Amino acid sequence: MHSPLIDELASVLTASSDDEIALAMLRGWQATVPADYHSMMRRTEATGVVDFWNPKAGRLDSEHWLVKRFATLWASEDPAGTHPAVIAFLQQGPGAYIRSQIEPDELWHQRAHYQIVDSAHGIKDMVSAFLVPAPGTLVVLNAGSLAEDFDPAIVPPAGRYASVLTTLLAARGGFTATRDDRSDRIDRLTTRELQVLRLVQEGKRNAAIADDLSISALTVRKHLENIFAKLSVETRTAAAAMLTATKDR
Repeated sequence: MHSPLIDELASVLTASSDDEIALAMLRGWQATVPADYHSMMRRTEATGVVDFWNPKAGRLDSEHWLVKRFATLWASEDPAGTHPAVIAFLQQGPGAYIRSQIEPDELWHQRAHYQIVDSAHGIKDMVSAFLVPAPGTLVVLNAGSLAEDFDPAIVPPAGRYASVLTTLLAARGGFTATRDDRSDRIDRLTTRELQVLRLVQEGKRNAAIADDLSISALTVRKHLENIFAKLSVETRTAAAAMLTATKDR
């Protein structure tokens, strides 16, 4: 390993916050997998919260285009059953996967993930490294190419990097759990979004929510997209759980 990568791995061990850990991991990822675009996602199962980072912006807020587009995607489908790299991870376990090596462009371009997320940024191919640094925590490092497919030779070093990160994070006691900022995230919701979320919490589906609030089902879906983005969650259950976990409003 060359010095810059070693320095970033050392930073993972010595970082004092989850943001510092994430950025050190991303800088090391950039050194391991040269690409046009890099990002990282962390999902904490206990809360259902998803956080995103990229090397330039750090932790992405709910107004960032990537967070908004993922919220739109999650409002329409479950990526666990449709994204080829996610399916490969669920079947084969942690490691690195190249989308183009799993599914051809012709099929990929028909998927909602490509149409909503990747095409908006011009991503042609993606390397994704999946690691589980602690029970209930999933981290996905992504590297995107705007011009051509990735060389399969990148998979071994990408996988080794993910494995080293897993060991380092375990050594420091795990990637810190998502910050306890649930109340702050709930505070970002508008009055109408809170009304929708409370009805979701009651177990109502979009059509019933639309009837109760005298709005269209399409408007309910748009509210849900905004809720998912602001709360950084990907399911109705996780959004409702976050509301339950906060004090009565």
